[in-house]
Amino acid sequence: MELPAASAGSITRALGAYLRAKPASELPSRLRRYQHFRSKALSAHRDELLAALDDEGLRARVVEWLDTKPTLPKEEAALLRLAAERSDGWIEQLSGQAPKRSTRAKAAPDHKAMLERERERAKKAREETKRIRDDAQRSERDLRSEIARLKADLVAEKAKARALDKEVSAAISGGKQLRAQVERDRRKSRAEIAKIQQAGDGDKRELKVVKRELQQKERQLAKLEERIDQLTVAKKTSVRKQTPKGPRRRLPVPKGRLEDASETLEAWLRTAKVHLLIDGYNATMAEGGFGNLELADQRDRLIAEVGKLARKRGIEASIVFDGSDVVAGPRRGRKPVAVHYSSPDEIADDRLIALLEKMPKDPVVVVTSDRELQNRAKKLGATVATSRQFLSLLR
Repeated sequence: MELPAASAGSITRALGAYLRAKPASELPSRLRRYQHFRSKALSAHRDELLAALDDEGLRARVVEWLDTKPTLPKEEAALLRLAAERSDGWIEQLSGQAPKRSTRAKAAPDHKAMLERERERAKKAREETKRIRDDAQRSERDLRSEIARLKADLVAEKAKARALDKEVSAAISGGKQLRAQVERDRRKSRAEIAKIQQAGDGDKRELKVVKRELQQKERQLAKLEERIDQLTVAKKTSVRKQTPKGPRRRLPVPKGRLEDASETLEAWLRTAKVHLLIDGYNATMAEGGFGNLELADQRDRLIAEVGKLARKRGIEASIVFDGSDVVAGPRRGRKPVAVHYSSPDEIADDRLIALLEKMPKDPVVVVTSDRELQNRAKKLGATVATSRQFLSLLR
């Protein structure tokens, strides 16, 4: 039914005040967008707002709100109450057509009807409260279920992450081994190519014989140079008259330090008569080393760095390289660094262990990250430092 513009406007303004006073969660979904509209803006949506009052639940909540005596003009509050309660003749009263009541009728209201309306409002309020409580309980159950599912997903994801970490570690380890193998194969291939190129178009058989004789002489020379080194070491240690018996003394880890820390290695190198024995290519190709250089440049770089370190610390050092592509035997680097190469029929690890066995019983620090070589060196009483630990000390 069409209402006078004045009554419809007053009801719309009062309903707008109700929308602004209530939380959005307590409003019907179709009215939430009007919650922050001003009175002038609401007038454009008057028909939709008045139609919303056909909902009994909304009308019951509006009456409860009016009972709290909100700050509203009395006329607007009275018109909104009429539209919400909808007692007999409410449309005529809003339209201004209801007959005037006598003073006596006003003085004697229908208490029974008022009580019935109050009971109806209370009932609707209880039903609405129960509905809200049931909705809240359902939401809580759904939320708890979602949390439990997310926790289970998180546990599963963590398990996947741990498995992935293991796979990545295994892949990195395998990659390092494969890279080392490829490098060894590359050195061998280079050596073979060099031999073929040197042979040329001449008599290859005669050339092989000459090369074999040359290699024999070079091995003899290497043994002679090694003997000279041994005699030199014996001369230096002759003041001690005799090498102490018993196993080599392994150096302890300083208190408050980690075994693989660069500070620990630095403390070991301050020990009297300590000797530094380095697995050459293991150090140059380690992370932070010189693996981006050619092999010859790697050797030169390492020899130079070890020389500076040894002179600074006042110690002696030896470096052992794989000699598959160079002439085997010891090389005299710039003192106090001795350079050794493995022979064609041995690996660098065996050459390093052979040198370690021949050294005096003074402390020896072996630098390598090869686990097998570390274990062999420890059995001979050597103190072991990793290549990464050593490179950190150089920096």
